[in-house]
Amino acid sequence: MASLFVVLIPLALTATLIHQGLSPVRPPDAALMAAGGMLLLGGHALLIRAFRIAQASLVAPFQYSQIIWGCLYGALLFAAPIEIHTLAGAAVIIVSGWLVLK
Repeated sequence: MASLFVVLIPLALTATLIHQGLSPVRPPDAALMAAGGMLLLGGHALLIRAFRIAQASLVAPFQYSQIIWGCLYGALLFAAPIEIHTLAGAAVIIVSGWLVLK
């Protein structure tokens, strides 16, 4: 039941944004979406393989780099400032993961 809400809630929120109507996907946009999908598929496949080969306690901290990349992408691509609350939360999460390794 929870997975149903994971799909339906974003779908409902997205549906409110398309009140102007839909337009066909242009071929360059379709190519970018396909490339992004393939890159995500490859990344997830490699992550699954890493969890199969190594111990989870060794692989999991590498997922913490997503926090850093997310902040950098937000700042560079969208000019979103990195707030002190974000840095504090990221520091707590990263330090706790580092302490688990010790």
